[in-house]
Amino acid sequence: MSKLRTVRVLYREEAEGWWAESPDVSGYTAVDDSLEGLRNLVPEGISEFLGEPVLIIEAGSDLERGMVSSRADATTFYPTGAL
Repeated sequence: MSKLRTVRVLYREEAEGWWAESPDVSGYTAVDDSLEGLRNLVPEGISEFLGEPVLIIEAGSDLERGMVSSRADATTFYPTGAL
């Protein structure tokens, strides 16, 4: 298997809910009412957007301040049929 593409995902909370964007994937944005829900949507959404498996590296002001996590997390996602 080839090396996975690493994608950074930035999370932020706004009045409308939680937003995710990636400086590595131009045009990708996701929104959900909760951070947990958004974190569940992002790996599959980015993988489908790019059409390849990805390694997600999470960051964001709330994550980095320790409100959600004291460190960035990594998640590997393989879309259906990729293996």
